[in-house]
Order: sequence, then structure tokens, then C-alpha cells
Amino acid sequence: MSSINNFNTIINNMKEKSIKFSKKISKGIDTKKRRDFVSEMIYGLLASSSCYLSNIARSLKEEITLKATEKRLSRNLDEFNNGNEYTSTYEDVRNKILLDNYVEEVRNKIDENTVFCFDPGDIGKKHAEKLENIDTIKDGSTGEYIQGYNTIEVVGLTKNEKQPIPVYTRVFSTKEEKFISTSKEYIEAIKYLNKKFGKKGVYALDRWFDDQKYFNEFVKLGLEFVIRMKEIRKVANAKSGIEENIKRKAKRVKMKSSYTYKDKKGITRTAHTGYMKITIAEVPGEVFYLVVIKSEEFPKDPMMLLTNMKPGKDDFTKMVNKVYIRRWKVEEYFRFKKQEFGFEKELLVRSLNSIRTLNMLLTVVIGFIAMFSDKQNQVQYKIVFKASESLRKNEDITLVFYAVARGLKEIFRFNLKGLRNKKGKIKVGIEGQISLL
Repeated sequence: MSSINNFNTIINNMKEKSIKFSKKISKGIDTKKRRDFVSEMIYGLLASSSCYLSNIARSLKEEITLKATEKRLSRNLDEFNNGNEYTSTYEDVRNKILLDNYVEEVRNKIDENTVFCFDPGDIGKKHAEKLENIDTIKDGSTGEYIQGYNTIEVVGLTKNEKQPIPVYTRVFSTKEEKFISTSKEYIEAIKYLNKKFGKKGVYALDRWFDDQKYFNEFVKLGLEFVIRMKEIRKVANAKSGIEENIKRKAKRVKMKSSYTYKDKKGITRTAHTGYMKITIAEVPGEVFYLVVIKSEEFPKDPMMLLTNMKPGKDDFTKMVNKVYIRRWKVEEYFRFKKQEFGFEKELLVRSLNSIRTLNMLLTVVIGFIAMFSDKQNQVQYKIVFKASESLRKNEDITLVFYAVARGLKEIFRFNLKGLRNKKGKIKVGIEGQISLL
């Protein structure tokens, strides 16, 4: 950073981008107070890289006490969705407005080759007892049962840099009065994406989705999918109609192709693959393909993938495997969300309403970072990336979001006047000369 003498231009450019983005996604929110709150939170999350309200308040640099700013943010966060009843998809109108507007902003990042990656995540609050509708969940990292909330995260991979860009998010608890089922929550997510993006893309899902409810939904909507199968599933050969355990069926598939690929740890593997045309009794009248992959990555048993994609001129099994492997990007995205912003550790708000709103705001902030990261040939990106140089650690990180988030935080650290101008308006102002020598 010592080679950069002045951040005046980049500070104002990035503030302007943040404010314009906030205004676009808050369009239709019913009051100016709430729209301004969205702008404050988005800028504060970018400038602090934290979900802790004190850090967000500090980054706003208001001419009132830090406690007063924090109290206002907390109150607005809790009241953002008051007066709206819970529905099976979205419990409030305003969060849905934010998501709808945001999805419109990222629509041009989605095309026929996009992979939609699903993740049944969680927010663990291990020692919490008084949080609203706190639930018993299975910690995805440790496998133990703890207190917390379930989450749905869906990301699409951007066209240019193949970075994970969030397209759907939801926090829910089975303890809520009108909760119906976890599968319904996921089906509503699929319906939402179908409504917004039509039949574009391929859906990549883990074994959690080995369920006829999801098979039927994808078939009904005409969406392509790749799902990793459980070993207890029964399938039938499409020609003979003979049904048996999928693991036994997989052993009969002839391995006709071989190729190399990189697993989620970046290790180069050799895959031996084949496929078989099958049917599933619970989904009558439909034909699927069972793709079987043998590799040192899973030495005991082959990986079994179910898809309704059709074999073409390209190597079919390689294409299916490539789609599924990209699913791990959602895990990397969720790790970034938790680690870089402290979404789990620093989530100290107590109402479920506040948690949901903070989750939504953070999700669109990461979407902002994703869109910015997809323009790596632009000068502004290079400046932000350079600004993060002293903050980057010797980490095995492939997601450029870390560098962008840390670069923006470092740049906004030199923003002397926060977000509001002297008249208290949220407007881009002119900063003084800032030397970094």
C-alpha cells in the first residue's frame, strides 16, 4: 500500500457504488427511514467486515455517541419486518423486496451453463438459551447436535470468473408455529429460482436431496439436476425393469471413460466412469441416468450421481461430474460468510426477525462483492485487491472474495466522514487528501 499516495478517488467511487447498489435493492421499501437503514447496513458491513453492530456503528463515523448509533441500528434491525406474518417461503414483505431487487441485479450473471449449488447450512449458537425459537440442529462441521437455526443457501457460479454469487437465502426454525417441513422450505427455494431464472442452469445437490419429492419437483418444473445418491436407494434398469439396490446396480455399470479432475482440496485425481439408464418407482414414467465414478478420492465405494441431463456429443460422465464438483463452491461461500464477517460468532442480536434481516443484508453484500470480483480486469478491482495485500494471510484460499472484502475494509478505514454528509444525508462526499505513506 505504500506505493499508493491517495485513496480519495477510490473511496468515493466505492462509496458511490455501495449507495447506488443499496438504493436499487431497497426500491419499493415503504419508508425512507428503512431505505436509509439498508444503505447504512450495507456500507457498514463492507467497511467493517463484521456482523457485530458495534463495529458496523463505528464504521459509520457519526457525530453522535457510538452507543446511540448502535442502539438505532439494533432497533431498526429488529423492527425492519414488524407487522408481517410468517409464510412458508418468506416471513416478511421487506426481506422479499430486498431479495427480489437483488436477484434482478445479478440476473445477467446467470445463463444456461450456470450451476446452482445448494447447501443445507446452519447457524450454531451452542450456548444460547434465550434466542427466539432457538432450535436443535446438527452442526455441519462437527456432526453434534447443538442449539441454533437451519439455513438454506443457494449460489450460482458467475459466467466470467466462476465465482459463487448468492441467489437465495433463508433462516428458519422448526419451532416456529407455522413451520410445515424442511423439504417444503427447499422446494419453495427451487420454485423461487425457477420463477426468477426460468429453466436456466443445472442444479447440483448433495445426498440430502436424494428424495422423490425433489425428483418430482424438478421433473414438474423441467429443470436439470445432478444429485449425489444415498446407498439405500432402489433403482431399476430402464431396459429390463429389474429393481435392486443402487449400490449393487452401480457395480454392474461398465467404466468406459477415464479423465483427470481436481477435487475440493485441489488434488488432481483420475476418474473411471460409466453410466446406466434407469427408472425410479416413486417417479413413474421418467427416465434418469445413473453416473458412476470410481476414484482414489472415495476408495471404498464409487460416487453415484443421478441426473436427468441427456448424453450428448461431449463426454457425458465428465460433464456430470464437473457439475457436481462445482457444488463445493457453496461450502466455500458459506465458510467465507461465517469466517470473514463473523456471521455465526458475532451474531449477537436476539430476535429471529433481526437474524433474518441481518442474514439477508449480509447475503446481498456478498453478492455485491461477487459482482465486483467478476470484473478482475478493471482498474478499481486491481486497486482494491492491492489494498488487501498487507491483510492477506498465508491461507490456502481460492475464493478471491477474501481479498476484495479485506481490501474494501482497508480502503474505507481512510474514509474520514463515514456515510452521511454534513446535512445528515446519505450522499457521496468529497474526502480530503489521504496519504498512506
